[in-house]
Amino acid sequence: MKLKSLGEEYEFVEVRKDVYETLGYAIKDMDLPFLGVSDFIDEQIKSALEKYAEWKEQTEENEKRN
Repeated sequence: MKLKSLGEEYEFVEVRKDVYETLGYAIKDMDLPFLGVSDFIDEQIKSALEKYAEWKEQTEENEKRN
């Protein structure tokens, strides 16, 4: 996987075609609740950012208590 810059607002991640296609088959074969690979990746990013926001809030609250 590679990360390339597409300007100030976007980053581009390269994934080998065989990996991307295999992930697409896995999503379809396992009946995962995603429209495809791009949707899966978007949802994983959203989930990670939500968890990060929760973690950050808890960390800030703990720092205020101490």
